[in-house]
Amino acid sequence: DDTEPQVYLVESRHAANDANGAIADAYDKTGPMRNLLWYPETYRRPHEARTETPFWQQLQLDLEFFTESAANPGKWREALNYSIARRQQSDWYRAEFYQYARK
Repeated sequence: DDTEPQVYLVESRHAANDANGAIADAYDKTGPMRNLLWYPETYRRPHEARTETPFWQQLQLDLEFFTESAANPGKWREALNYSIARRQQSDWYRAEFYQYARK
């Protein structure tokens, strides 16, 4: 039947319960898979207000923040952990799901 979906993507909380039992027989389950929803914005200055701060003040604050961050070994470690291993401090940036492909 060509009208049946070839693949289902099911969020991990839903894949954990038995609500998907109808598709489990006709589909192969793989996962969990992860989808990055948004990159961590640790490079941004905390509590910045771009629309409310004059340009030259923004530039000065950004330069100060960059100088402090560049001299901080912890910031370098965080950047490398994210760049190389995709480790991040918070889990809310990602979604975890399972793929069900037709057998």
